[in-house]
Amino acid sequence: MIEYAERKILLGGDATKKSLEDIIECYDEDYLKSDVLFAPNHGSPNHISKEILDVINPDLTVVSVAEGVDYAKELYSGYGRVLSTKYYGNIWVKIKDTGKIIFSTQFQNYSEGWYRLKNSIQRL
Repeated sequence: MIEYAERKILLGGDATKKSLEDIIECYDEDYLKSDVLFAPNHGSPNHISKEILDVINPDLTVVSVAEGVDYAKELYSGYGRVLSTKYYGNIWVKIKDTGKIIFSTQFQNYSEGWYRLKNSIQRL
């Protein structure tokens, strides 16, 4: 978990469903609510569940996955915007000092500059 300016980014890494379930048992669910999720295991549906996403409830999910590989796009899409390296190339996410979250991508719709995450309402 990265915390900055009252925002949270959860780094899924190689986490399994079981390890994420164990983390949920050990931490308050409010603590695990994250603005951005870097999907575990390249977005594999075998490493995430609706119950886990209900706790994390990200506004943006970034999935690092190669072209030709499937990921749980429909499941992640139920929790905000999903950007995949498969379609967008490199993806950059910044948290401003004000708490605003902005992102940019190498290809497609967001390659012209930085875009504010719409659900990124500045918290007081």
